[in-house]
Amino acid sequence: MSRIFSFILTIGLLMFATPSAHAWGKYGHVTICEISYRLLTEPARARLKVLMAVNEEYTSFNRACLEEDAFPRVRSEEHFLNVPRDQVAITDMSCGAASKCVLSAIQDDFGKLGDTSLDDATRVGALIALGHWVGDVHQPLHISFADDRGGNSVDKRGRCSADNLHSVWDNCIVEDGVFNMNAIERLLGWARFTKAYRAADRLIAELDPASISDWQAAEIWEWADESYQLARAPVTEYCVLKDNSCWYDADREILAPGGEKRTIQMTQAYIDLQTPIAEERMQRAGVRLAHLINLALDPDYAPE
Repeated sequence: MSRIFSFILTIGLLMFATPSAHAWGKYGHVTICEISYRLLTEPARARLKVLMAVNEEYTSFNRACLEEDAFPRVRSEEHFLNVPRDQVAITDMSCGAASKCVLSAIQDDFGKLGDTSLDDATRVGALIALGHWVGDVHQPLHISFADDRGGNSVDKRGRCSADNLHSVWDNCIVEDGVFNMNAIERLLGWARFTKAYRAADRLIAELDPASISDWQAAEIWEWADESYQLARAPVTEYCVLKDNSCWYDADREILAPGGEKRTIQMTQAYIDLQTPIAEERMQRAGVRLAHLINLALDPDYAPE
């Protein structure tokens, strides 16, 4: 009986464990990279396979995109862009007060990927990182504010297992909305790659040529501004607009160090409302990532 009890206790603890936060979750990143892989030209895909063969840890590009350890430890400042709360838009490639950010990371690794004078090991590292950064810049709360760490310091109660607003966007909206994972699948990790691939099937099928062309034409900083406008939108519940500035709550412009964190109530209605937005952000990320890789690896690439 003791073994059975221990097993049940372990399962119960796992059910209520809070997932770690990574932009779009690990498998959301896989979905984005799977979309991009399918949109590559044949020459670009062939070259990508050659580069991936150099990598000793991953053999496929989409699985490399679930990388969660190396980048946060080594390049933690390049996952996001922090801006002042009274900034109303992203208008250029500036990282503001920081020396590096997700915008500079995309620009730098895109340059390395396309530089044929570099060795393949360097270029494949840039390829894997680029896949991650393009996903990050399309997650609304990665273009946000330093004092609340992009919503990590906005607590939540209610629906979904995440403990803060940032993690809701990283995990709950992807798994409960985009993937529509049930509790058993989430608990035991069943079929997450399959869920990602089927999500890619659906999101690619819903693409239209006009949207693809428009998304490819946008500048990298415009990708960030799209995310920022979503972060500022009242329906996101990330901040409170006062005199066009994005306050932490109705009474405080910023969250002071050690200050009391506000709490929002998470509902299924919120997940349902944000799911189509998240799906389009993932579509845009996949299309734009494919565009960058095609530009870097296929010298004859000409977007329509």
